[in-house]
Amino acid sequence: MSRIALDLGHLGWADVRFFEAAITDGLDHIREAEWRTSQREPPAGMDIIAVHDRLPPWASGGCARFAEGLLAWRLHRGRVWLQLAGADAAAVGALLCRGARLFPQSDDGPHRLDLRLWSCARDTGGDRRTRTVSVPEWPDIADNYTASARARLDDLHSARLTGTDGRLLLWHGAPGTGKTHAVRSLGWAWRGWCDLHYVVDPERLLDRPDYLFDVLGDDEGDELDSRWSLLVLEDTGELLYADARERAGQGLSRFLNVLDGLLGQGTRTLVLLTTNEPLGALHPAVTRPGRCAAQVEFAALTTEEATAWRERQGVVAPAGGGGGTLAELYADIRGSQARSRSAATPIGFR
Repeated sequence: MSRIALDLGHLGWADVRFFEAAITDGLDHIREAEWRTSQREPPAGMDIIAVHDRLPPWASGGCARFAEGLLAWRLHRGRVWLQLAGADAAAVGALLCRGARLFPQSDDGPHRLDLRLWSCARDTGGDRRTRTVSVPEWPDIADNYTASARARLDDLHSARLTGTDGRLLLWHGAPGTGKTHAVRSLGWAWRGWCDLHYVVDPERLLDRPDYLFDVLGDDEGDELDSRWSLLVLEDTGELLYADARERAGQGLSRFLNVLDGLLGQGTRTLVLLTTNEPLGALHPAVTRPGRCAAQVEFAALTTEEATAWRERQGVVAPAGGGGGTLAELYADIRGSQARSRSAATPIGFR
């Protein structure tokens, strides 16, 4: 019996023919990789041993043999998934370099991310549009947060969640504390294994089962459905109050079913809720252990943290300036710049 050493960056699609060829050829090191690519068609000149024949029209894939081993690829809407099989780690590394030459990474820039926007359709179900948005990297914005929030977000950005400890991420805190910026940086950090989805109208999502089913997805037969989805619902506190069932009928029950009930079974969906409400105002069924994988409180910076933040920005604290939210600190910067321009530009008659 052949023993295969797997080095999988994420749970990818399994091509039976690829693994059969790897076992037959005695290639016992297998690895996966994926990235956005500018390549839209399979490169010419490959020794192709298998072609995927059950893909949608906008996708293509196959398996080719090279001197270093086997390389299977899947092209799908500007992204390529690779499976590599070699006799040892060096051969797999050489195949990875070959794959990077065959499928060049796109030059969209290192801080661009596809955001899938969902809204309730006029007749039935949901409509989805995709936009490419600018996103920050976590190290570039980490100092915008309190020490406790930064520690939790550090762990979250480097994690790879599987849903075993819960599918809910709950972020709560006053407006202007940087929750949306952190959502975007988390999407960038997780881009290798998870797609970012944003629900424009979360109150309709919980009220319309047909809309909810569309967002959760029903991609039977889609072999690319190995990636996870992070479903973002912002400012949802009113949907999750302690008396939410009385306020919104079955909406809360459907939502909880998405997290760990029958509706969520078989899906690869994580849900990120942001709310301006204090944690104690939310329904205890939402925040209980085992359902909530991570809770992060976004608070205003303390006086010491705000002072250090202003120093990094090269801004002098206003008279009596203490702590504050991120929005308030940036308002201080704009006010300081406005005062500087006003002092440098005399106005009136000479």
